[in-house]
Amino acid sequence: MPDVAPPEHLRSEEDIRREQAGAMIGAVREFALRSMPIELRPVTPRDFVSPVPQPAIQHFWFKPKSSVPDNGLLHRAVLAYVSDMMLLSTALLPHGTHWSTTRIQNASLNHSLWLHAQPDFSDWMLYSLDSPWAGGGRALCRGRIFDRAGKLVASVAQEGLLRLR
Repeated sequence: MPDVAPPEHLRSEEDIRREQAGAMIGAVREFALRSMPIELRPVTPRDFVSPVPQPAIQHFWFKPKSSVPDNGLLHRAVLAYVSDMMLLSTALLPHGTHWSTTRIQNASLNHSLWLHAQPDFSDWMLYSLDSPWAGGGRALCRGRIFDRAGKLVASVAQEGLLRLR
């Protein structure tokens, strides 16, 4: 597991998005102001309004805002839901752009999730993402999900379409 700041020392992405929403383009602004069922705490907060090029690596702590019943199937379903978050935005980082200010068409072309252990949402989990390749309007993105103790719970891979409208 990457050595990153703990979630207690980080701000929620929802708060960061709300602070910057005024400068975002229409539909993205509406999305930015929505409350999400999952709390995300980025290790390196994104600048949604004036992004600058940076390596295609992101880390987010996450957990559901509401408690998840003690049912393994529900915990796996929540993990599957979260596994589709933030992947394609990782590929945008080296380009210094974001959906909030640039009209980008995107779509998931495929998405794979491998569960290595039973997720437990009684505590925060870390989603570590990278994008080793992008070109020709497509991007490959990968993710690893760890529990707080550092155990690898799941691996994720996604190829997506990314192009300017």
